[in-house]
Amino acid sequence: MLFHLFLLFIVRSHFDLCILQINNLFIIDMITIEMLIAVPVKVFAKNQTQIDANKAKESGADIIEARFDYCQSLSHQFVREVLRTIPRPIIFTIRHISQAGPDSGGGFRGSEKERAELAQTALDWGVEFLDNEFGHEMTLPDNHQTKIILSYHNFNETPKDLYGIYRNMFAAKPDIIKLATWANSTGDNLRMLDLLENRLMPTIGLCMGPLSGESRRYGASHGSYLTFASMEKGKESAPGQIPIHELREFWRRENLE
Repeated sequence: MLFHLFLLFIVRSHFDLCILQINNLFIIDMITIEMLIAVPVKVFAKNQTQIDANKAKESGADIIEARFDYCQSLSHQFVREVLRTIPRPIIFTIRHISQAGPDSGGGFRGSEKERAELAQTALDWGVEFLDNEFGHEMTLPDNHQTKIILSYHNFNETPKDLYGIYRNMFAAKPDIIKLATWANSTGDNLRMLDLLENRLMPTIGLCMGPLSGESRRYGASHGSYLTFASMEKGKESAPGQIPIHELREFWRRENLE
């Protein structure tokens, strides 16, 4: 029994497990976890967004996060035109102002009705992922193929009841959960990595800030659905993001890929 538990611990980091118990028999279905990197691109103007998105893809991004909440003059036509210029797959993000982070320059300042309608345009267009903030959820229909990322951001701390917040998000039945919290100590990174080890469903987990490096470097190898990296220094959309070339080099050096 102890050997089985040890084996489960070893494979847990690099595989997602589907575990079914029938009487005393455990059936384990292991699915290899890809170590994916999403690079955020701030949307201001169509041409510049296209340039930045293509550069991010060429730099090794697996997914482009289109941060539409940085553009303060949005129309449905503009959203469709910009999405057509971005390499897929795409995360569509139009973050509520309270979730964008202090002094980030991001955060949608229109009404919640407008925000939801713009998100609906992205769903109709067929984006692969859409970010929806926990506590500020947009009401969205179910008749789409887009994976909904239910996200939680805390720019002050990594809460003591982190797992309780996670369980509440799990109860909402999203496709993917994302937790991004502020690291006030290296221990906060370890708590985030521990949560990833004990995830209940596809989960993105990372810390932010100057002390967040450990969770960003090791999150994917601990089972995070993906991690976020900047295209280059100065292009960060959140404190602590590591440039993608540095992150991939670290993974290669540590034999994590």
